Amino acid sequence: MTGRAGCGMLALLLAVAIATTVPASAVAPQAPADVRAFSAQRIACAHWSGEDPYDAVRARQILGMLRTLRCSTLGKDERRLNRRYARRPDILCRIAAASDDDGRPPRGDAVTPCRRTPGP
Repeated sequence: MTGRAGCGMLALLLAVAIATTVPASAVAPQAPADVRAFSAQRIACAHWSGEDPYDAVRARQILGMLRTLRCSTLGKDERRLNRRYARRPDILCRIAAASDDDGRPPRGDAVTPCRRTPGP
C-alpha cells in the first residue's frame, strides 16, 4: 500500500486492532452498539493521543490516526449519546465509564449503577 489510500487503510487496520484489544469489561455486550463503538473510539483516541511523535513521519501517522478515529468529535458524540439515553442510567453509566482512565465500567449496585464501590 502506498500513498494516501495506503495510509488510510493502515490507519483503519490499526484502529480495528486497537479496538479489538479493548477489554470485554470496557465494552460490555449489554450496551447498545453506538455506545460500544463510542467506548472503543475513546480508548483508541486516548491511546493515539498519548503516543510519542519522535519524528515527522510518526507525527503524521499519529495525526492521521486521530483524524481517522474522529477524535475531535468525541465531546459532541458523547453529548449526543447522553441525550439519546437520558432515561437510561445504566447506559449513561457506560458512556461515563468510557472517560475513565482504565476504560472499565464503574462498579455499583443495580439501584445506583454509577456509584463507585471500593475496589479489590
